[in-house]
Amino acid sequence: THRDYGVPQPTHVNSRGLRHSEIPLEKTPGKKRILLLGDSSVYGVRVTDDQTFGGLLEKRLHSAHRNVEVLNAGCPGFSSWQALQALDDRLLAYSPDLVVIATLWSDAQGSAEPDAARFGNGAGRSWLSHSAFYVWLQAKIRRARWNAEGPERIEFQLDPVPGAPPFGNGPIGPNKLVPTHRVPIDDYKANLKEMASRVRAQGGDVAFLVLPCFRDLILGRVGDFRDAYR
Repeated sequence: THRDYGVPQPTHVNSRGLRHSEIPLEKTPGKKRILLLGDSSVYGVRVTDDQTFGGLLEKRLHSAHRNVEVLNAGCPGFSSWQALQALDDRLLAYSPDLVVIATLWSDAQGSAEPDAARFGNGAGRSWLSHSAFYVWLQAKIRRARWNAEGPERIEFQLDPVPGAPPFGNGPIGPNKLVPTHRVPIDDYKANLKEMASRVRAQGGDVAFLVLPCFRDLILGRVGDFRDAYR
């Protein structure tokens, strides 16, 4: 139990990494389980436990007298690869009847965008990331770059990032190459298939959730390379 991301009420994360109180692995007879997999969108950054979409879904199912529990396995920053490891390591043990896979934004995130590795409180954080002007300027550059009519061409490559903040272990020099996208689109596709295969092998069903973006209301799409991931 802790307070995080500016949420006014305590947030609960149990010993298996679920945003939930401790629950036994064995299901109550007659009760169904829905497991939600994803990143901060699923975890519910900046909202209370009962206002995550998992919390709201469980509330709606209960009001319809459905004997279902919803397990929120979202974790801020998780890619599909990390979700797959968590599924194998500790989540399939809950024997979910339905797994909702909603890994998207952290996989499709451009390497130029801030994430926990660059702007979190971890070791090696760049002094530039403390500058509000630097963060604002980076956002302006990204908006100009991704405001084109069509989405960017999807290709995974290594680009030089001059003066970029540290990424992983050790600083990035002027000629250091980093991936253009966090998870290559072919790897993303393979991870989704692998997660679905694991769940079905255990007798569960799978649903893929395409997470929305505010640009959907304006453009009807994201308007950059992330459209291909969706």
